[in-house]
Amino acid sequence: MLQHEDLRGGELLDIGGGIGAIQHSLMEHGLSHAVHVDASTAYLAASKDEAARRGHRDRVVYAHGDFVQLSADLHDADFVTLDRVVCCYPDMPRLIAASTSKARQLYGLSYPRERTATRAGLALGNLYFRLRGSDFRSYLHSPAAITSEILQRGFELVARDHTLLWEVALYRRTARA
Repeated sequence: MLQHEDLRGGELLDIGGGIGAIQHSLMEHGLSHAVHVDASTAYLAASKDEAARRGHRDRVVYAHGDFVQLSADLHDADFVTLDRVVCCYPDMPRLIAASTSKARQLYGLSYPRERTATRAGLALGNLYFRLRGSDFRSYLHSPAAITSEILQRGFELVARDHTLLWEVALYRRTARA
């Protein structure tokens, strides 16, 4: 969805950017700079390697840690993305509040569709994590609640799509809430 927008000279804040797929792709579509925040040092290292391979390592800043805790120290960006991040965070309203406050123009995210199969899959995944002694958990936040949180912060829906498991939405800022 973002690739169809005018990205020339824009800045991206990619929250939970993983290996950097979004930033790498958008750099090829005119994005000027990116800030990549992730809690995984392994993902950050992989993203740095790929950025160097693609020749845009000097245009990406990396931040390690919990975005909500780091957000006060991060600059606003034209575009903010959270790909498969909302389901990894227990306090969805706090995450949405912190991330939308950083978006000057567009805000894109993906999250699990609210379906029985998704609920069962997340429950099994959480059981696996618990049995392995991991504190990590996945969350199925209400899509209606996610949308409400975003809309009340001065955004309007631009596009929505879905796959079998994921809902994908793009919002445009209309006003600062």
